[in-house]
Amino acid sequence: MEQAGVSAAQLAKQVDVNPKTVNNWINRGAIPRRETQLKVANKVDCSIHDLWPDQAPPESYALSEIVNAWGHRCESPKDFWWGIFQDAKIHVDLLGYAMQFLHEDHKDFVTLLKEKANNGCQVRIVMADPQSSAASERDHEEDLRGGLIARIKMSLTYFEPVIGTANIEIHLQSYPMYSSIFRFDGEMLVTPHLCHDPGRLAPLFHVRQGSEEGIFQRYLESFDYVFETSRAIRPSFV
Repeated sequence: MEQAGVSAAQLAKQVDVNPKTVNNWINRGAIPRRETQLKVANKVDCSIHDLWPDQAPPESYALSEIVNAWGHRCESPKDFWWGIFQDAKIHVDLLGYAMQFLHEDHKDFVTLLKEKANNGCQVRIVMADPQSSAASERDHEEDLRGGLIARIKMSLTYFEPVIGTANIEIHLQSYPMYSSIFRFDGEMLVTPHLCHDPGRLAPLFHVRQGSEEGIFQRYLESFDYVFETSRAIRPSFV
């Protein structure tokens, strides 16, 4: 606090606690909740563990966000996916190369997205640009001989009815894709891509939002970056 030039009263106001609470942290060794720890660390420009070294390391806390995992994405139940789709009310974020399996496994998938958008849900979809070198390189890596490019184009055709719909934004990106990310409010499914293996054979992790420094937040930040630096497609694209 001294190095940051922040008084107890100022810090209390900035992190929304009583000044007596700050004094209890300093003089009595009281420990705030994890979210408050993060706010305090940001205000005084240091890490949580500089302030509270006896706290569990960040890795242990982050692990509590992992709800379930499958060795292969194709092993995850289709009804589980459909249930998590239906439960989302505020945010649906989808990032993948083609994501054709979403259409093939769930015949009413696009209809559901449109219904959610009509009810105010914000839907963001990011796919690989079929003309990008990253998509071509991944196609070559999996020895698909143009199959991945064809799947991307087919998936775009499936999405065509909702292109231009209010609350639905569809972008194309040109980065190498390290993970596919499927976010539904505070729930997230993540597929970390493996060299040569198709996405259906890669692991799948179910992550639930916890700390602002946890796994969910890190993947969400990655999604946001890709979305913000990719290009939107128009109704005339497909």
